[in-house]
Amino acid sequence: MLGIIRYLKDEIKAKDQAMRELKGQLEQGRAPATSSNTGTALRGYAAAASRPKPATYAVKVTAREMKDASQVQQILRSSVNPGRAQVAVYAVRSAKSGGVIVECGSKKDAEKMKAAVEAYTRLKWAEVAKSNPRVLLKRVDNELRKDKLMAT
Repeated sequence: MLGIIRYLKDEIKAKDQAMRELKGQLEQGRAPATSSNTGTALRGYAAAASRPKPATYAVKVTAREMKDASQVQQILRSSVNPGRAQVAVYAVRSAKSGGVIVECGSKKDAEKMKAAVEAYTRLKWAEVAKSNPRVLLKRVDNELRKDKLMAT
């Protein structure tokens, strides 16, 4: 019994020492080196690639007259200020149809973006439909039926 108590005391001392070192590193402005066994994630490409992407809500913004995506993006940046409207914008990208797709952090932010675009007369918005891409399968037997293909 005394051996277990002594072991637990040593474990507590080691954990306290590790906590003091981490606090010292944080006070000095250095990021502490962490590992997966402490419960915190490592920094680097592998950790960033394995992290799931947050859900985004997209709004397609187009101009009423012109069709160029760069002009639409300029008008959007000059007329709609996401900082003033308190909208979390994750990404802005051009669309093939000449519009701009704005990805927002939440559904509420997407609604705020729609309202801001509606207030400006030269722009209009549309919902972005999720695409269902088709896949081309090569080297599949022509006599294979759909139900057998799905079963395998």
